[in-house]
Amino acid sequence: MRCWAQQFLLGTGGIYQNETNVSVVFNFDGVQIMRTQLENGTYADVLASANDTNLKALRSEGYLNNSTTSAFARNWQVVIVPKAWGKDPPRNQGPGHNQPDHEDPG
Repeated sequence: MRCWAQQFLLGTGGIYQNETNVSVVFNFDGVQIMRTQLENGTYADVLASANDTNLKALRSEGYLNNSTTSAFARNWQVVIVPKAWGKDPPRNQGPGHNQPDHEDPG
């Protein structure tokens, strides 16, 4: 699987490394693992994460320099369905598809 964000960060890190002669090392673990690493003494110059819960915890625990944290991107959840479904996709196609539809209580 190709992750655009990872490719972007690797490219940006490569440019920074070439222009500054400073070695750049990446860690693409999940933020919950990186949080544990930081809480146990691992050092990081930059932490980028979409997981606000762990970032807030690290911030409140004093592991992040709060004066330098900022949101640099936003995201949205998107569901992609086959074009053949049109605007009215079939119902009950997922797990438990044999379950009856539930009435909307209103």
